[in-house]
Amino acid sequence: MTAWLLPLAVGFATGILSAWGVGGGTLLLLCMTLLLGVDQRTAQTINLLYFLPTAGMGLLSPALLHMLAES
Repeated sequence: MTAWLLPLAVGFATGILSAWGVGGGTLLLLCMTLLLGVDQRTAQTINLLYFLPTAGMGLLSPALLHMLAES
């Protein structure tokens, strides 16, 4: 029943640290492989899926606010 607790705590801690500027993807990979026992390839795939929406929103928000410089 508490098998979801460690992944939740790892995700929360990774999110907090990445908001402070620490590389969240690196922390996520380390936590998944070392603490949760996820194999490397699966951890990298999850990390990519974690990164893509975040990067998209990071580009979309300034674009919607007309903050991107036009060349």
